Amino acid sequence: MATPTMVQHLRTTNDTNGNPRRIYLLMTAEGTVTRAIDEGYGNPPSEYGILVQLPSVNITPAEYRRTLKRWGN
Repeated sequence: MATPTMVQHLRTTNDTNGNPRRIYLLMTAEGTVTRAIDEGYGNPPSEYGILVQLPSVNITPAEYRRTLKRWGN
């Protein structure tokens, strides 16, 4: 697997129980997604600080589910 060099924060509305739905999307320099990590209630891991931070993006709940299904950990 290629080493990620960029990270992007994807966010949508909370679920019906009030739980946050946010994802860190890890990508290579070419823009290929390597992994999607559900943030939950945690803070970003410290190793993400060395990666290029792309702007945060708002997504729909359906996009959130599809992203985790395809690239989730």
